[in-house]
Amino acid sequence: AAHFGMRFSFAHFINPSGGAKAVKIYKQRFQPSVNLKIPDATMAIFYFCSVVEEQVQQQRAVMDHRFLQFEKGIFEAITYEDIKDITYTDYELERIKVNRLRTVIGNKEQVQERLLALAAEYEVDEIMLVNIASHFEERLRSYELAAELFELVQQE
Repeated sequence: AAHFGMRFSFAHFINPSGGAKAVKIYKQRFQPSVNLKIPDATMAIFYFCSVVEEQVQQQRAVMDHRFLQFEKGIFEAITYEDIKDITYTDYELERIKVNRLRTVIGNKEQVQERLLALAAEYEVDEIMLVNIASHFEERLRSYELAAELFELVQQE
């Protein structure tokens, strides 16, 4: 039996391919219900934003390594200091390239451009940001920057 009248969210942070198509199919097959009259789709992506370029580079490096570890079933917390001198194999570099599609990491301009492009590609007006910063303060600041970018809060 089909589930009608339900919201749909695609976890781009888990699988960066096929999401826009999945949302399109959801919208095509959507049937209204008591709870939901029109289709309501979102997508979710790993996210980090900073105005400090060094933080952006370090967070990207940490995520590159963490994804490689996840693929081996290793889920240990690591810091930039733990991995800054690692050299990757050609295979690992290929996996890093693929895994980066699961993330939006950058400065305000880079993040805004990528999120707007993803929203257009997916034809959604809501994106869930899954913040991946190692440090709480960086994570909080990263969310504050997103709120500023999309005018979700009053800028000071």
